[in-house]
Amino acid sequence: MMAESKLQKISVIIPTKNSAKTLPLCLRSIRAQDYPQDRVEIIIVDGYSTDSTVDIAKRFGCKIMFSNARPLGARYDGFTQSSGEIIVLLDADHIICRKNLFIQISTMLAQYDMLHLQESSYNPSTFIQKLIDADKKSMQRISRSFNLLEGVLYARAYKREVLEKAYQCIPRDALKLVHNHEEIILHYEVCKLTKKHATVPDALWHIDETCLIDYCRKMMYYGQQDQIEKRFKQYIAAIRLKERFRVRELPYLVLSPKEGAKVFTLLAIKAIFFSLGKFLACTKSGQRR
Repeated sequence: MMAESKLQKISVIIPTKNSAKTLPLCLRSIRAQDYPQDRVEIIIVDGYSTDSTVDIAKRFGCKIMFSNARPLGARYDGFTQSSGEIIVLLDADHIICRKNLFIQISTMLAQYDMLHLQESSYNPSTFIQKLIDADKKSMQRISRSFNLLEGVLYARAYKREVLEKAYQCIPRDALKLVHNHEEIILHYEVCKLTKKHATVPDALWHIDETCLIDYCRKMMYYGQQDQIEKRFKQYIAAIRLKERFRVRELPYLVLSPKEGAKVFTLLAIKAIFFSLGKFLACTKSGQRR
């Protein structure tokens, strides 16, 4: 490892809202990094949790701020309070897989401007978790066959100056309202600035929903948000590229029947409940008029 005085400071920004079940595993994996902890700051952007999320964050020495913004804006709020030269955007249900990840991020960002952190599911055991894990692995593998904007290798680690310029291009209303398409929008803005992108293998685990019903509820919520987020016309083309990717990956899935069957099943579940959410949102909108 290079001398500690030369190591860049890393700011990890994590939006939370009643995240007490998963946050300890996330924060423990950050504090376990083989990287000087005085060069790591963790910023929790909390949506006024009613469980023990804030107490957990305090126990791990995090900087805590509060925000009513959805994830895109919450991450931006955290960014404005950060001081690191490197910014890592995590969720409260992420776990870092290995202790040398921050060292690798710091080393690779000397050459690149943004890094996709390869992700898989954490201990997938239930039916829905196995489907989600297959889908994650499939999307990331197939994305390597497409260009940056056509695939889904969205970055989670950035040079500070690159992320700052990207945030400056995002409308304030979008920062306040966007949830489902936050990764697409940020990726789109960063890719307008630079194409210096790489993937860090075996970086993250994600704690997925254990219950099919919970996953279906999440997809319904995303469907309800879809029309709100598509009001931002400048991002519709980028959102369409993600939708088109899901179609363009189908031939690849046919070549891997076992994996393909799991992904097809998950896509069907997503489509049904996402569409149901959109329908309910349109119905409520019509009633208000």
